[in-house]
Amino acid sequence: MSSKKHILNFEDDYLNDYHAIAIHSIIEDYRLAFHLNKNLSLFLERHENNQVFFESIEKNHLRHFYSFHDTKEFIEYYLIENKHIIKSNNENIGLFSNLTNETETFFSKAYKKTDYFIILKGEDIAYKVLEVLNTLKKINLITSAYPTVLEKLKTNNYLLFNH
Repeated sequence: MSSKKHILNFEDDYLNDYHAIAIHSIIEDYRLAFHLNKNLSLFLERHENNQVFFESIEKNHLRHFYSFHDTKEFIEYYLIENKHIIKSNNENIGLFSNLTNETETFFSKAYKKTDYFIILKGEDIAYKVLEVLNTLKKINLITSAYPTVLEKLKTNNYLLFNH
């Protein structure tokens, strides 16, 4: 099966087509996707390769992500984890050779305390963002949800999804 790439372009020309919502929740991404599907009538699916690559100032990182394309309302939904811990084996030999190094990476450093982002893509969908926000606030497992400023997310000029 060939790999298809999808680019979410955060350039100024397309910025009005995107809306991002920050989510604070301690649950795992698959449980959050389940509750979003159930409460928002979505069909978010985790991608086969389970990764999203994005360009940042530092380097490419991997993220778990889910997506759903609503063909009736012409809206694309993406659920992306913000904080990701990269584990690597310690190359030192000796007393500390069995330790692993953990490095935290962030989809958006401007929102370090945010656990997940839901990104909605479509034209004239401000009404849908309010609907999603109101529904998210009713889900008990979500501590808080609020709209984000996309300019702060623009540290990554584009996201590249392989699926």
